[in-house]
Amino acid sequence: MSIILTNLRVRLYNVHYCWGNYEQMLKRYGRKSIKNLTIVITGCNSGIGKETARELYRHGARVIMANRNRLQTEQVIQEFQKQYPSSDGQLIFKHLDLTSMDSVNRFSQDIISSEPRLDILISNAAVFGAPISLTDDHFELNMQLC
Repeated sequence: MSIILTNLRVRLYNVHYCWGNYEQMLKRYGRKSIKNLTIVITGCNSGIGKETARELYRHGARVIMANRNRLQTEQVIQEFQKQYPSSDGQLIFKHLDLTSMDSVNRFSQDIISSEPRLDILISNAAVFGAPISLTDDHFELNMQLC
């Protein structure tokens, strides 16, 4: 699948949906490990995103944690580093507030300028049960976040 949205400058190539455990994922994509892959996960301070980041870090990935809240993310990073002191993965916080297209643009420019490559994007951030409201960009909140 390949989508090009020129107004937002977004390109998605080889989009896959993956269900199952770590070993099943590796088998499906013909990899032996995820060591040294750079993976961005949005919304990974709690829930499924946090557990996904934990497993990827445990297996040696370079995980860019794209979240709004620096303090919460740094606490999660410390938790993972204590839990897996022998992991050769990396955990990196980068600010991303999906309710602001300016924040999305700054995040994108940061990734483009600082990362030689991006292997995987896990778009996990969402809101649940938020009241219907518009963001500053005049999009409905639930739609802009997802």
